[in-house]
Amino acid sequence: GKIAKRKAPGYSGNGPDLYAALPDCWVTWAVKLCNIIQHSQVTPHGWHIDMVHYVHKGGADIGLSNYRPLVLVEVMRKVFTSIITDRMRCDWGRLHILDDCNPGFQAGRTTANSIYPVRTAAEFCLQSKQDIAMMLDDLKWCFDTPANTVVELALMRLGTPAFYANMLGDIDMHSVKTTITTAGLTVDLASDTSCEGTHRQEHGTGQGTVEGPLNWIPVADMVIAVARASSTEPVCIPTGSGNPTLIDRAWYVDDSSLMQSGESALPALARIVNMTGLMYYFLGLERRATKCLWIWLRWIDGELQRKSQREHEKLSCKTWLTKWDSGAPAVTEQQEVTVKEYDYDEEFRHLGYTASIIGKSSSALRDLSGIAQRAKHV
Repeated sequence: GKIAKRKAPGYSGNGPDLYAALPDCWVTWAVKLCNIIQHSQVTPHGWHIDMVHYVHKGGADIGLSNYRPLVLVEVMRKVFTSIITDRMRCDWGRLHILDDCNPGFQAGRTTANSIYPVRTAAEFCLQSKQDIAMMLDDLKWCFDTPANTVVELALMRLGTPAFYANMLGDIDMHSVKTTITTAGLTVDLASDTSCEGTHRQEHGTGQGTVEGPLNWIPVADMVIAVARASSTEPVCIPTGSGNPTLIDRAWYVDDSSLMQSGESALPALARIVNMTGLMYYFLGLERRATKCLWIWLRWIDGELQRKSQREHEKLSCKTWLTKWDSGAPAVTEQQEVTVKEYDYDEEFRHLGYTASIIGKSSSALRDLSGIAQRAKHV
């Protein structure tokens, strides 16, 4: 585990620079401590207070959902957990346990790695005049909602060592979080305000911690497996003399794209959307259908159809509710939510989306203008 210097310390105030200045014999003691923790699955008492700083993401500043938590944990805990997570991530890659489209939180992998297959599939269908239906998915509070049992189940599915799940359970049981305010830490202000000053994280993947990102990847991989099994009409892209490449999904952390092609692209997309939505529901996650988008390149007699020419066709997401009236849980379908459709030339005009790929807004504007002009003659 490598921790950069000049980083903020945890509650104890011992930062990376302090540990870097210790004599070499200290490393032997640190290794012995890490081995004891690994074999006992019991974490030190000094690791059980995390400091949380909330960064405003935008929107109303009175809504807690508009803030992103940054957690400051003890440096030794970061070093220990980073060693374990790096080893597990390495083993998952070496054994090809994770789906190939699940590149989240990997060094050298960015959103461009997931956007590229989406753009390739769309460009191929545009040039070959093949129908393609695609939905851009969005989840609600995905890092904060999974129950601890769901995270443990997802880790067990990938063959994670038992000591890691036990260690996470020990951290969840004993750790508390204190909030950083302008007046100081709430745990230090508790005596003056007659309140606890701390709170516990009862669910979620531990956003802001070292192990949090690794805990989310197995949860997402369960949904990716359902998407792979539900796909019936993937985009088949030729690769010269080699076997064709099948593209039906793209993932990056909590953002994803689902796509199907051919004459039955829309019903095939509806199937994969609803199957992944049902899996999200079982995992305690919620798809934010009102913020999802779907795009359909529909060809009739060699001409690309506008959205206004097929207003009766739509994509709807099913929702579910578990009823306990009979004593046993029964999952029932609820009212469907219609996903907003974007016309292809409307999507091309999104300057921010294209600028994030190209890197410069001026270049994106020039390229988008050229695409819009060519679209008029399609």
